[in-house]
Amino acid sequence: MSGGVLAQLSRAERMLAEIATAEEAQQVTNYAAAAADLAKRAKLGTPVVNQAVTIRLLAERRLAEIVDAGMLAGIITAHGGNRSKIRTADLADLDIDVRRLAEARHIRDHYDPDEIRAIRDDYTAEDKLLTRREMLKSDAQRMQSSERNEWWTPEPYIEAARSVLGGIDLDPASCAQANETVRAARYFSVADDGLKQEWKGRVWLNPPYGGRAGAFVTKLAGSAAAGDVTAAVCLVSSHSTDTAWFRPLWDALLCFTYGRIHFNGPGDAATHGSVLAYFGPDRQAFADAFGEFGAVMARWELPPGIG
Repeated sequence: MSGGVLAQLSRAERMLAEIATAEEAQQVTNYAAAAADLAKRAKLGTPVVNQAVTIRLLAERRLAEIVDAGMLAGIITAHGGNRSKIRTADLADLDIDVRRLAEARHIRDHYDPDEIRAIRDDYTAEDKLLTRREMLKSDAQRMQSSERNEWWTPEPYIEAARSVLGGIDLDPASCAQANETVRAARYFSVADDGLKQEWKGRVWLNPPYGGRAGAFVTKLAGSAAAGDVTAAVCLVSSHSTDTAWFRPLWDALLCFTYGRIHFNGPGDAATHGSVLAYFGPDRQAFADAFGEFGAVMARWELPPGIG
């Protein structure tokens, strides 16, 4: 069965790139949904299932684009010229369900293709299955889901970061209870949405999971490059090293933990190791402080003319 599912998934990826009509978008949607279901039953693993779900989401997003472009062009009409009220019969001719179209529009309006792929990478790195239902949640619901995925870092790691940074000015993904240990001068809770705030000074970051880690790491790297964040320690999953958002961390000093960190709080227990990344001027201090927790390493710089 596994060979057939992988072949079906490969075909769906090719079809996705060639979608030009609403019928083709629905065909890819159905094809990918079937592939995801088969992958689950065949126990092919999280990466395969999440890729199938991603193809389905991207196909649905394309469906919304095609239908709305058709409405604007007059190919798909609306009652009394009001395009917000779709004539169901017109959609029936295309075999499009009104509710499904509304959901496809939600996906299109809330996520661009790169964001969908980034969320897939986050879920895969956490060994969690990405679901269409999760992507259809409102922003508030997703933030609440993210809050349930907070893993509060044990004190020894926080104290090591504090000693390297000389203090913690900001924790952009925290809560009152977690900050009792972090003791950041300022923190942003789920309600504050740290991604919408300005980050400055010395930062500790244990990003929320549930598909949001990549956005927080990207913002941290950008703020450090801009000079707004003067030094930072960031804690992420060791399963995220193959994601696009992890790439800026390869330029930081990294500590790969020897074992799993036993986190505190409402989140699940870690099922894999972690990586702590340091942005800042005192790399030796980081190596000294975190060497007891794992292997500290940096990107190897090849001599000029080699490589």
